[in-house]
Amino acid sequence: MRPISNDIREKIMAEVKLGQRPVAQIAESYGVKPNTVYGWVSKGVTKSSDIMEIHRLQRKILELYEIIGKLTEGLERLKKN
Repeated sequence: MRPISNDIREKIMAEVKLGQRPVAQIAESYGVKPNTVYGWVSKGVTKSSDIMEIHRLQRKILELYEIIGKLTEGLERLKKN
């Protein structure tokens, strides 16, 4: 197993925290095994439950933005009539 630089590790963990892609996909893009990344997560680099909560909240935010967009469109249509 080749050593992974701290710079790469920080980039990977930053992406994991963002939650925009699955851990497996992030790991693959850096040539790292997903289990390695999960190991960092479980060692407290980032708590797994925190990551899951971040993912859930990000999905909720996207849902709310969609609702806001639809309501805004409806309001604009009503203003035109």
